[in-house]
Amino acid sequence: MPPPLSFSKLELAELCPGSQVLFRVDRENDARRRGTAVHAYLRQVPVLGPEAALETVPEEHRAACALVDLSRLRLDPEGWRAEVSFAYDVETDMARYLGQDLGRQYPEVGDDELVGTADLVGVDGDRVMVPDFKTGRLPPAVKGNIQLGAYALAAARVYRRTRATVAIIHLPVGDPDCEPSYRDADLDSIELDAIGARIYGIWESVRAARTAYAQGELPFLCEGEHCVYCDAFCSCPAKQVLASRMVRPELCPAVLQRALDIEAFRNALTLETAPGVICQLERYDELSKKIWGIIEDLAKKAPIPLGGGEMYGPHPFTRTKISGEAVAALLDRYGEEVALAAGKKVEATLTKEALKDALRPWVKRTEGASLYKSLDACMEFLEERGAAKTRTTTPIGRYKPREEKQEAAQ
Repeated sequence: MPPPLSFSKLELAELCPGSQVLFRVDRENDARRRGTAVHAYLRQVPVLGPEAALETVPEEHRAACALVDLSRLRLDPEGWRAEVSFAYDVETDMARYLGQDLGRQYPEVGDDELVGTADLVGVDGDRVMVPDFKTGRLPPAVKGNIQLGAYALAAARVYRRTRATVAIIHLPVGDPDCEPSYRDADLDSIELDAIGARIYGIWESVRAARTAYAQGELPFLCEGEHCVYCDAFCSCPAKQVLASRMVRPELCPAVLQRALDIEAFRNALTLETAPGVICQLERYDELSKKIWGIIEDLAKKAPIPLGGGEMYGPHPFTRTKISGEAVAALLDRYGEEVALAAGKKVEATLTKEALKDALRPWVKRTEGASLYKSLDACMEFLEERGAAKTRTTTPIGRYKPREEKQEAAQ
């Protein structure tokens, strides 16, 4: 029996139902580890207090936890629960509580049940409240987010509420140009029912893909930007055909035929086959380097248009290095508080992100000051004092021309 469809895979399943039936490798990544750390931190806040709870977080994830605006969350054991798992039955439109802190190790569920774990769940009057933590450069939309909608629907059914407030708490870890944000949206009973109908449609597509797969047919597959995050990337026939098309186009029909051998396809990558796969990957890497070399030579002669306003070719990239000497310069201009805050971050160099954090208290108490303008002025001041140096390189890769970026921003 295939594993149950999870709320977090609903968006991918809607775009590519076949992705949910192919052989998949569930890979651990930085985003998942960071999310686990944030959730553990939130569980400790009401018990230990914010500062002590932060000390329990692994050092590499403290920056993410420190970005959480706790004033928006009533983190008390009675009002909120973290890491709450639900099962939602698409046929009955009913949900049930599975447990807390399961670590995605779900108990056995019914054939028509989907499962998911919400970061936080609260109940307030006639509504459930479901905030979700996201990291990365651009936060996703709140309304229309099917994963968040599924959490809200399941929680509303379990706690017998007719409305929900969903929110995305965006923690832009490692991105100095993006501020943390909190955006929410209210869902009424009609909107919750519409989410249920949408989930049912996705489930029907996945069920059809499972039937095709079980009968030895290829399920419906759709390539796109979502492929990057798909656990079935390596076993996907679309990717296998793409690789064959690049080196031996005449092999494409044979690759598709082999993909129809379900058992061989399902177990394509195992400990036994891995040595041979490694040897093939090394050969592909060698070939890929040669091809990239030819493409880069072409791009040096003229940028290659990729569509969607993107180009491939040389483009300037500016990086500023702030030396430890900046602390003394900051003391002269911004005072002891900013200098000490920056000094705690200094080893050999000071990052721009750390400098921005150090400036926050100064900006708050300085009338008319804004964080980004103050950061720009501070960088200019440090460069004048010789405590920061800017270097421009010209790598070859994807980029959007500056005018395209400005138009997109407007």
